[in-house]
Amino acid sequence: MGTKKKLAPSQKELISAMLEPNFYPTRPAEVTHKETHISHLFFAGDRVYKIKKAVRFNFLDYSPLAKRSHFVNEELVLNRRLAPSVYLDVLPITRDASGWHFGGAEDPVEYALLMRRLPEKAHVAFPHPVGANHASCLELDTKAPVGQLKRISAEFV
Repeated sequence: MGTKKKLAPSQKELISAMLEPNFYPTRPAEVTHKETHISHLFFAGDRVYKIKKAVRFNFLDYSPLAKRSHFVNEELVLNRRLAPSVYLDVLPITRDASGWHFGGAEDPVEYALLMRRLPEKAHVAFPHPVGANHASCLELDTKAPVGQLKRISAEFV
């Protein structure tokens, strides 16, 4: 008889938990959720929590937790250079008998990038919905987003 291996909780369960205000230490009045083809973003009060989807495409593989951890940490390091007041930390997410938590004594089952929430006017519009043909993303007119980014960044200087 071998030892029973503990099954990893699904991201679907975690997403359900992260939609609840009581999941967060600050207990925001509401939580909104946005999804990209590779991430889930949770807007909770003045903070945004981003987790990488456990997905595998021909251009990236976030299916193992170790890779999601690696790339969320890389995202923090890379983006903190340009926006240190926005990119704050990487938080381990654990689950025990009482539920889901940031931190905790259990081994992490996911990692979240913690960011300061920017005003709505600072958000860059992206015209491709989740599930769109990823090849079409390569055909984007880059002039519009670049101009928008220049205007936004000028506000923070």
